[in-house]
Amino acid sequence: MEARQLQDQLNLQGIPIGRKRVKTLMKTMGIEAVYCKPNTSKKTPRHEIYPA
Repeated sequence: MEARQLQDQLNLQGIPIGRKRVKTLMKTMGIEAVYCKPNTSKKTPRHEIYPA
């Protein structure tokens, strides 16, 4: 969950907390959002590799 979504969920449950505080707590606890990270280092097999 992203910090904004987690903040919204906590606020709906009656826990007043800000986004920055949620982000700080997530960092402290080692919690991070699960989503696809960019695959910028993967080579495309069909692309030709040129010498530098």
